[in-house]
Amino acid sequence: MEPTMTGPEHQSGQPDRERVPDDELDLTGVVDQPRTLRRVIRQAIIEAQGGNGIPPWGARVMARYLANQLSDRASALHHYAVTGRITPEAIMIELGGLLDTPQPAFTTDVIAHLAAYMRAADQRQRKQREAAYSDHMQALIAELGPAFAAFLTLSDINESGARDHFNKVFYGAYLTVEEIAEDVADGLDVLQRIEDAGLSDVASPDTDLLLELAARRWDIVHYDNHFYLFEK
Repeated sequence: MEPTMTGPEHQSGQPDRERVPDDELDLTGVVDQPRTLRRVIRQAIIEAQGGNGIPPWGARVMARYLANQLSDRASALHHYAVTGRITPEAIMIELGGLLDTPQPAFTTDVIAHLAAYMRAADQRQRKQREAAYSDHMQALIAELGPAFAAFLTLSDINESGARDHFNKVFYGAYLTVEEIAEDVADGLDVLQRIEDAGLSDVASPDTDLLLELAARRWDIVHYDNHFYLFEK
């Protein structure tokens, strides 16, 4: 059952217009409610222990809590918290990015629960998509494997030329976003440049920046616990 919120979390000096009633939780991020978010998340985790997993309302509250940790106010986590529309691959990338830096135990636990929820949602979406594929496309998936199935989730895929298009744009598969960042760093000789500058003892590659560069070059699809990269 969706919880009833009690006790608005008023910050000192917070304007009345930015406060919410006692029984409301703001998922837009406008109102700062860290204690309320944590309390509701704990309720969702307790409910999940009944065997049905994190409820949808709990996943959105988790997304709001984690989106507040990001500097990007237009993140996939933010959009999911506000709209309820799931983009599993983008959210999984952001969750991986959060784990690049040490996090409190509570935050790490929230990331793990939301990642599990996103994987389940991704699988449901995948089954719905694949059930609608023609026999020809399902045969190609069986032949070319999960990379091709991931490719079919991209927009504007023409069935008649799908195989040739896939062969032209498929770049590679990775288990983690860290591996993607390492590939970008290798391609740009980042470590060598740092060493040439005499900064190897004090500097290291910026994973977030490397992933941003990756997203500019490739469409990144999270599918079957892998990240598949396709040239744009």
